[in-house]
Amino acid sequence: MHKKIFPDKLGRGTSGRPGTIRGPASHHNAGTVKPPRGQPDSVKDLLARAAPGLADITRRLQEQQDIAAWTRARLPPELAAQVTEVLEKEGELAVFAASAAWAGRLRYAVEELQAELATGYPHIKSVRIRIMPRGSKS
Repeated sequence: MHKKIFPDKLGRGTSGRPGTIRGPASHHNAGTVKPPRGQPDSVKDLLARAAPGLADITRRLQEQQDIAAWTRARLPPELAAQVTEVLEKEGELAVFAASAAWAGRLRYAVEELQAELATGYPHIKSVRIRIMPRGSKS
């Protein structure tokens, strides 16, 4: 009578140590995986094939981060520090300020950036200033 060979036991002898192969696996090299030829796939490539939507999400996240950095870089430092979030969706840029007072100042500063914004991001048609105190992100 032959012992059953479980996949997690392939390539292990009776002592459970790697090295000796027992049973039918020794005849056909069952359970062995040949290393890929050439350059191994990156994790990024593997994830892109496994979940195609993930690449789109990653691209959108990078775009959001880029426009947030672009916006903050063009504001005075004391005002940029009070911007809690910058989001772009369907042609509208939403800039969130830490308080109503900072939102008022931000409205004037963003008006001055409209021409530069239209040049750098022509798909953005409008800008909204909103209030989102720090720590209230969901």
